[in-house]
Amino acid sequence: ISLDHVRVFTHARRHLQPDDLAAVEGDLIDLAVHAEPEKLRHTVRDLRDVLYPDSLEEAWIRGMDKQDVTLNRVPEGWHLTGFLPFDTGAKLKTVLQSLSAPTGAEDDRPVAQRRVTALDQLLTSVLESGLPQDKGVRPHLDLVIDLADLTVNPDATTAKLAGFGTIGPGQLQHLLCDGSLTPILTAGKHTTLDVGRTHRLATPHQRRAIHRQQDGQCAGPGNGGPPTSGA
Repeated sequence: ISLDHVRVFTHARRHLQPDDLAAVEGDLIDLAVHAEPEKLRHTVRDLRDVLYPDSLEEAWIRGMDKQDVTLNRVPEGWHLTGFLPFDTGAKLKTVLQSLSAPTGAEDDRPVAQRRVTALDQLLTSVLESGLPQDKGVRPHLDLVIDLADLTVNPDATTAKLAGFGTIGPGQLQHLLCDGSLTPILTAGKHTTLDVGRTHRLATPHQRRAIHRQQDGQCAGPGNGGPPTSGA
């Protein structure tokens, strides 16, 4: 057997009572000879759970005390940390695994990127119906432009993203590419000249055309996901 098998037996000695381990040791050695360390590890874990069910309850209670999600803004984006109880974590993992599956044989995006894209899709699907406290009003982009800024080169214009802060022109274009947009023209801080109608930047036909034109790949800088708009 391999050194990894030996490590599993060391783990078993720490988590199984001596008499219980002695009763199954022969079967575990036979399994180690014929199976990979991971299968042996799962078997030991299952034995522990069956023999000591109270430990599962204790672990659940400890997990409930630790549950927390913290989202902190950093210059590059957001830093997510936390601990989820077993049921909430299982739900999130199931959804992320489904949404982050490769879209086809040519989807060579890194797994980490597919997971983040999956989380974005999950949040978007919730926001499509509007937040409950907003009574079903879908979140969208209010593009507020002051009259004096219309003469500025739009490719070099920064923007203020509510809840985050200043973003660059590339980030702004990324948000605009598939958002529901309401343009608001102002003249100074306290004067609103015009509020346009909310609209999407691309029709379904345009989206399909762009998807084919881009071979299923977004043309935005640094975005390896599928295209989201015909704009």
